Amino acid sequence: MNLFRTPIHVGIVESNRGILSELQQLINEAGNLRCVCASTSGEDALERIPQARPHVVIMGLGLAGICGIECTVRLKRILRETQVLIYSSQSAEQSVSRAFQAGAGGYLLKHRDHSAIVQGVLDLVDGGAPMTGEVARKVVQSLWRTEARSLSDLLTPREEEILGCLTSGLVNKEIGDRLAVSCDTVRYHLKNIYAKLSVRTRTEAVVKYLSSTDRHPGDAEVYPLPLSPLIGSK
Repeated sequence: MNLFRTPIHVGIVESNRGILSELQQLINEAGNLRCVCASTSGEDALERIPQARPHVVIMGLGLAGICGIECTVRLKRILRETQVLIYSSQSAEQSVSRAFQAGAGGYLLKHRDHSAIVQGVLDLVDGGAPMTGEVARKVVQSLWRTEARSLSDLLTPREEEILGCLTSGLVNKEIGDRLAVSCDTVRYHLKNIYAKLSVRTRTEAVVKYLSSTDRHPGDAEVYPLPLSPLIGSK
């Protein structure tokens, strides 16, 4: 539900004049929306949008000169309350990630039918984060990889070895034998692992570890059992 009682002022930055005209028409015919600024370049947008002070800026990425990402960064420095909705045909994960890092609040992919942009603007001013389904999947995948890197940064190499053994279903004594350490040492490392992963059981630790990596049960590296000294050897 849109909480704005006065018209929502919208700025548009789009290098394609045909698409720009269509977006202007859609916005102005949407009832509670009004286009207050339209630019075909980042340079023009940075000059005119701060004066218009729109609630939302629809930002294309493929701009000549100052690109849409850089334009977003600069606008957000000047107009902190203004929301930026990326509207682009670029669906690469790097483009999506850079757009949100620049301060964008939503990301819609361009289609021949541009009508989704109106609902995107309304969702954004109501506190939502409008995203095309394909974009949302890339954001989720990026978060998974970030968590996996974070876990790897948290754990020591030995703790990762022990977690790998846990995924293979080994008990403490078997882990100790495989890594040539005592059961007390295994328990010490498990205690640290539980604390770092914020879990209380080995099952929870394994589930969290597997869910944040590309591993599956049984994928752990096989550490050979240490050779016992021969009886009677000197």
